[in-house]
Amino acid sequence: MRLVVNREPVGEDQGIDYGESPVRDVFGKGNCDDVFLELATKLGWLDDLKKYSGSMAEKSVKALDAAIERSKESTEEKDATK
Repeated sequence: MRLVVNREPVGEDQGIDYGESPVRDVFGKGNCDDVFLELATKLGWLDDLKKYSGSMAEKSVKALDAAIERSKESTEEKDATK
């Protein structure tokens, strides 16, 4: 599987095929921080990612911190409805 993250599809001339039912290639539309933070959130990797914040750009760390906060709030809301 290949994940291409960009604001618009690229690489079709290189053999990348996003198609309606992509078998191998997946397109993540948006900027890198947003797309990978969404992926890390869905996979439950935000806390693991935080360990590497010392080597991240300041803007990326802020985005990560915001994603962690949103994730905690979402978890608290789910727990409150149980």
